[in-house]
Amino acid sequence: MLDIANTRIMITRVHPPGQIFFLLIGLGALSSFLVGYGMAKRPKFSFVYTLCFVAITAYTLYVIIDLEFPRIGMIRVDAFDHFLVEARDGLK
Repeated sequence: MLDIANTRIMITRVHPPGQIFFLLIGLGALSSFLVGYGMAKRPKFSFVYTLCFVAITAYTLYVIIDLEFPRIGMIRVDAFDHFLVEARDGLK
């Protein structure tokens, strides 16, 4: 049982390299540039479209990064810890 707990802790500490996060942010910026370039050809500025695109892009990046750090952000895995607590209590 202790080996499972140690394995779980070590897996939560393994993250992709910083270049992956740089690529995600760069991809968001590049897609924003391309959308802005495409919208520049239109005679009328669409504020709602721009706001929706920014919100969706930012939320997508947030969810991807939040999934990488499950104990810090909005998506939490603390509910699954009761299995480990029960297993630890059973060893006493």
